[in-house]
Amino acid sequence: MFVPQRKLLAVILAAVAFIVFANTCGNGYVLDDLAVIKQNRYVNEGIKAIPRILATPYLKGYKRATDTVASNDLYRPVSLVMFATEYQLSGGSPAVSHFVNVLIFACCVVLLFFFIDRIFERQQTGMAFVAALLFAVHPIHTEVVANIKSRDEILSLLFITLTFIYAFRYRDNDKLSALIKALLC
Repeated sequence: MFVPQRKLLAVILAAVAFIVFANTCGNGYVLDDLAVIKQNRYVNEGIKAIPRILATPYLKGYKRATDTVASNDLYRPVSLVMFATEYQLSGGSPAVSHFVNVLIFACCVVLLFFFIDRIFERQQTGMAFVAALLFAVHPIHTEVVANIKSRDEILSLLFITLTFIYAFRYRDNDKLSALIKALLC
């Protein structure tokens, strides 16, 4: 299959993934979104809290009703930095964060398509398309895409897939830049 056809298939996959989950953009904050975003004072402070977010555990800015800090050992600064930035830009509206989740998920679907296509040395592009399409529309992903807090899981898939794509590029071309990109991802 020619590269332009793969690009067209990638655009179709992105559109399908986006359309399937676009209805979440009108949702509010739910479940863990409250502790991670809405009731997290660091996230609510926006961009100025980024240095603190980078230096503290995941739920450090969240206070329970008893005013004790929620205990946790998680460190997920990338998603918290994104939430703080989105919170500042949107004035606390969850619509922007829902949109970003859907957009990142659509990117993941496209990257998954390219990765599967690469695994099969671009000889089974149709199969790679169908696999990515099934991944895009499968209802099991609803919780991850619909809950803003689950951005960390979507980002994990994004960076793992990018890591493998760049690792294949390094293996094929022996270019140090591809290895560096894989390591950064």
